[in-house]
Amino acid sequence: MFPTKKALLIGIDNYDSSKLVGCVNDVIKLDYLLSIHDDKFPNFERKLMLAPLNQNSVVIENDQKEEFLKINTNKMLEGIKELFSHKAELALLYYSGHGFINEFGGFLVAQDGENYDAGVRMRDIMTIIERASKKKIIQEIIVILDCCHSGLFGNVSDLEPEIAKIPQGVTIIAACEHFEFATCNSRGGILTKGICNALNGGGADPLGNITAMSLYSHLTGSLSSAWSTQTLVFKTNITKKYNIIKKCHPDFEFSILKLIPNLFKDINYEYILTPSMITIDECGDQILDGIAKRFLKLMKLGMIEIIGNEDIVYAIINSSKCRLTPLGRYYWRKLKIDNKT
Repeated sequence: MFPTKKALLIGIDNYDSSKLVGCVNDVIKLDYLLSIHDDKFPNFERKLMLAPLNQNSVVIENDQKEEFLKINTNKMLEGIKELFSHKAELALLYYSGHGFINEFGGFLVAQDGENYDAGVRMRDIMTIIERASKKKIIQEIIVILDCCHSGLFGNVSDLEPEIAKIPQGVTIIAACEHFEFATCNSRGGILTKGICNALNGGGADPLGNITAMSLYSHLTGSLSSAWSTQTLVFKTNITKKYNIIKKCHPDFEFSILKLIPNLFKDINYEYILTPSMITIDECGDQILDGIAKRFLKLMKLGMIEIIGNEDIVYAIINSSKCRLTPLGRYYWRKLKIDNKT
């Protein structure tokens, strides 16, 4: 059993040189969104490392936050080791701050970072993650880096930036390619803005579940125009199902999805629509019956499609056929499995 979900959230604005704005605020927003599901049920256990420009301006309700001590390399590394040292269903590492590369590799920059001692090496973090993966103590690991040059994380070596090696059960979401800079202002980073939108429900699947894959789908879909100045990087090695990061309220009645295996006898079944699904009222208007309305809802959810791409009214009149979409087939299988357990 992997009973818990744990997160380490690091945000650094107050560097000894080249200060930032927005990183600490990003952590605060993310902390709240990860703390509970939409039904207010507790979600992640979170530990925060914050380095704000003004300590008095930070208001946060989290008894796992660190005091505002200097976030040096050792402190960051100790926190990361701690995160990946214990059994968990899901462990999430988030970092917002400076990213840096030189001839020695890529770094998550500590507060006291310098050119040749910038902070925690990305390669060292991957080594910690690889050890945790081999021990199989954590079911799934997610690393989110909202910093410059973050796309280098997870690559085989700093000298081969085009080749990645990701351990089993690990997903990496980075704000930009290894040669790019990540945009950040007082409102935060582009990547974190998209993730917060997703955790507010925008990244939920039809069942209301948010996973690493649905996060990526949201980031590349609704925020596609935001990536004109930097390139979203997504690396994953998941052979089983993704764990649920957060549960949101689905924007429809779940009972409508349960109809899929009843309406479609097998995954390739083609359902014949019939004119009896439409009645004419006293005003001469066409009224869809109950089953036709259900088909219409499933169409809007992207679960079924009409062969020939007709409007549903014309499809019914013409006795056309409809079938499951790839998404509909996914939920057909899922519901069949769930009904057996």
